[in-house]
Amino acid sequence: MKLELQPHRPHAFTYVTVFVTMIVVGIMLAAYLKLVSVQNQLTARSQNWNRAVPIIEAGIEEALAHLNKNGSPDASGNFTLANLTGEGWTSASTTGPWTKYGSLDGDIYVVQIDQWTGTTTNFPFINATGYVKQVEAFALNRPFGPFVATLLDDLSSGQYSRRVVQCTTTNVPTFTKALVAKRGIDMNGNGVFTDSFDSSNPAYSTNKRWDWAKHRDNGDIASNDTVTNAINIQNANIWGRVSTGPYGTVSVGSQGSVGDAAWQTAGNRGIKPGFSTDDMNMEIPDVVIPNVTWSAMPSGGSGYSYIFNQANGNYRMPVGSAMSVAKSSWRRPTC
Repeated sequence: MKLELQPHRPHAFTYVTVFVTMIVVGIMLAAYLKLVSVQNQLTARSQNWNRAVPIIEAGIEEALAHLNKNGSPDASGNFTLANLTGEGWTSASTTGPWTKYGSLDGDIYVVQIDQWTGTTTNFPFINATGYVKQVEAFALNRPFGPFVATLLDDLSSGQYSRRVVQCTTTNVPTFTKALVAKRGIDMNGNGVFTDSFDSSNPAYSTNKRWDWAKHRDNGDIASNDTVTNAINIQNANIWGRVSTGPYGTVSVGSQGSVGDAAWQTAGNRGIKPGFSTDDMNMEIPDVVIPNVTWSAMPSGGSGYSYIFNQANGNYRMPVGSAMSVAKSSWRRPTC
């Protein structure tokens, strides 16, 4: 008897192969989609993070403007802190902190001027927080601490990202440099130098006047210009520092020198390392002629005497007029 055996055929093998392949492809597609999603969210978060900078700057500018207007000292050098409460600024104490909020196109800033006792030895910090909308998956958690009631619900809704900047403040004097120009500066000639003195300190002045034997090295010069050779020192001696606008450069002659007292007295030439920067950025408005009634120009003959700051107080010579000055006697102006 002869038996015929039928071979076993793997009927389900094809289906298993297709099923496993679909799972692998599905996992790969899901991973790729997740990667794209995360990349998109990180890009959006980065953009929002950068967008928070101008929001924070708006808050800082608001605080600085408020301090300049309402926190500056009077003629006697005293600060009136009561003036800091108002114009949208709130405080629970006469010494702060003072808080204000604002919004720009749906984004929000909260700025705070720290506590301050009104002394020149301890100026306040400015804390500015910028809130910008972003995707909920990367938004901040519910914030803690008191906020303005009208903003509490929005800021805690999980749709904002937060960025905080703290900056220091100081009361900078009006004149901080010996020479400042909007455009280029050329120090032509020989024997040109800049320095400084302190009329309030006998160690750096004589009878409140400049004395070469006591002069100091704060004779800084600066230009807002951003071009090559924005400041041309040539052979001058700058007892201090030099500054230009962004990307501006400083040129120095063979006998020129820029540096502190130790650098100058040692006879060094060139710029002392660290005494030249290109971060000068100062607003210098154009000079406008006052709208007043000017004194008439004297004419005819010679020997006229005209004293400034007397009856009319103003003196103007028309453009193109010729005038010569001869010394018979000089009057020192009084202040």
